[in-house]
Amino acid sequence: MSAQPALAQKYERRRDDQLLPELWYSKDNHCKPHFHSAIELVYVTEGSLHVCLDDRQYDVSAGQLMISSSYTVHHYYSPSPNTEMLLIIPLTFVPSLQKTLRDHAFRHPVYDLKNDKKMLSVLELMRDGWADYNTETKKGLCYTLLGLLIANIGLTSQTGSKRTAQMKDMLIYLQENYQSPLTMEGMAKKFGYSKSRFSHLFNETFGCPPGAFINALRCQHAAIAMLESDQPLLEIAMSAGFECPRTFYRVFKQHYDMTPSQYCKAHRSAQPSSP
Repeated sequence: MSAQPALAQKYERRRDDQLLPELWYSKDNHCKPHFHSAIELVYVTEGSLHVCLDDRQYDVSAGQLMISSSYTVHHYYSPSPNTEMLLIIPLTFVPSLQKTLRDHAFRHPVYDLKNDKKMLSVLELMRDGWADYNTETKKGLCYTLLGLLIANIGLTSQTGSKRTAQMKDMLIYLQENYQSPLTMEGMAKKFGYSKSRFSHLFNETFGCPPGAFINALRCQHAAIAMLESDQPLLEIAMSAGFECPRTFYRVFKQHYDMTPSQYCKAHRSAQPSSP
C-alpha cells in the first residue's frame, strides 16, 4: 500500500500528547493507517499479525516483535486468532534517545525474540509488574528495551515518499522550534509554500491548524516540566514558548481540559510513590 493517498487522516495526535508509555494486551488486533512520533511495539505471543509499514508488508508470527519507528505510517490486522502485547513509548519519555529515534528508523521492523533471552527478560518484567511500577522503573525498562533493539538491529536514516518525508519534516521542524517565536509566513517560506497553501496543507494532513499544533507541543512541554521540575509556572510557560501567562493558562486549559494546577494535582497523585 502507498503511504501517500490517505495521509491527511493518519496523524494520531493523541499518541503524541502522551507523557507516559502505555502497555496493554490485545486479541485479534487491528488498526487503521496512522503515524506518530512515539515508538510503537507489538509483541505477538500467539497466532500471527499482518503489518504494513509505509509501503512494505510483513507477517509477524508468535515470538516476533513488530517495531514501528517514529513517523512510520503503519496499520495491521489479524488474519487468524492471535494475542499481542502492545507498548507505546513517547520519545519525550526517553529524552537522551529522542533525536536519534526521531531521525532514524530501526533497520529491521520485525525481530525474532525466540533466542534473545535478554530481550525476553525485559518484556517479561514489563508484563509482570507494569501497573505497579513507578515512573523511574518504567523509564529504565524502556531505555533498556530500546537500547537492546538499537544494539541488535541497528538504525538507518528515515525513508519514504516525497510527500510523506515533507510531512515528517514539518513535524520535526515544529518539534525543534516550538519554543521560539513562529509565524505562519516564516513556516510557509521554510517549506516553499504560500501562507494560505501551507495552512491548508497542514490542516488537511494533521487535522488541525499549525498554530494549534504548536500550542499542543508547548502544552506538552509545560506539562512535563511541571511534573519533573520545581520551576515557577511563569518560567515554565515562557520556556515552553508562550508569550504571556494569560495565553498559557487559556491554551493549557483548552488542551487538557483542566488548569495547570489541577493537572499537577491529578497527575502527581496518580504516580506511584517510590519504594
